[in-house]
Amino acid sequence: MPNAILNAYNKWAFLYVTGSLRGIKRTLFEAIMKTNTNLEHEVLFWQEQLISLNTESLDTPAKPETWQAINKRLGAQPKYRSQWLTPAIAGASFASFCIITLVLLLSPPSSPPPDYLAILADAKGSPVITAASFEGQKRLTLQWSAKQPQRAMQLWAKSKRDGQYRSIAVLETPTQALELSIAQWRLITDAHSLLLSAEEEGGSAIDEPSDHVIASGPCIRMEEAHIDT
Repeated sequence: MPNAILNAYNKWAFLYVTGSLRGIKRTLFEAIMKTNTNLEHEVLFWQEQLISLNTESLDTPAKPETWQAINKRLGAQPKYRSQWLTPAIAGASFASFCIITLVLLLSPPSSPPPDYLAILADAKGSPVITAASFEGQKRLTLQWSAKQPQRAMQLWAKSKRDGQYRSIAVLETPTQALELSIAQWRLITDAHSLLLSAEEEGGSAIDEPSDHVIASGPCIRMEEAHIDT
C-alpha cells in the first residue's frame, strides 16, 4: 500500500485514540476500521504509546523506548500486530498529549497524505479496493487488495444530500487511477460512501447499481478529520 495512505491512517488513528475525531467523522472512521486491519493496528499502536506516556509522572521523562517507537512509527512503515483493542483511550496527561501532538504534526511526512480516502469491502468485510485522492489533483488512485476482477464494473457515489447513487465511471479494463472531470470530482466530494457493482459491458442501462454489489464503503476527507473538529 502506498506510504501516503499509511501516513494518513497513522494520523487518523492518533486523532481517534485521543478523542479529537468526533461525531459523524468518528462513526465513519469506525466503519472503515471494521474492514481494514491496517487501521486497526495503527489505533492499537497509539493506544499502547499513550498508555505508556500516561503511566509516567509529569516530572519523569517517558522511557526512551517509548519515544523510539513513536518516532519509528512516524518515519517508517509500521510492523503490525494481530491484537485489537475495542475501547479508545480516555486520555493521556495534558503535557504528554501536547508533546506527542507536536511530534506528530511537526514530523515531515515522506509524501503528502491523501485528502480523500474510501475503503470498499465485500459482504464478508474483506477490503477489495482503496480509493484515494491527493490535494490539488482531480485524480482517484485505486489500490486493489487482490487481482482486479476481469469483468465490467461500475463505481458509484452515494450522495450525502439525497442518498442517491450516481455513476462515477465504468471500469472495463484493469484500472489503477481515474482522471476525474469537474462533475465527477463533485460527486466524489459530495459522497457519503462509494459502491462498486458488476454490470454489463458499457455500464448500467438504468443508471442505477445492479444487485450484484462487489464492494462498498464510507468516505473520509482529511480536512474533516482535522484535530480541531
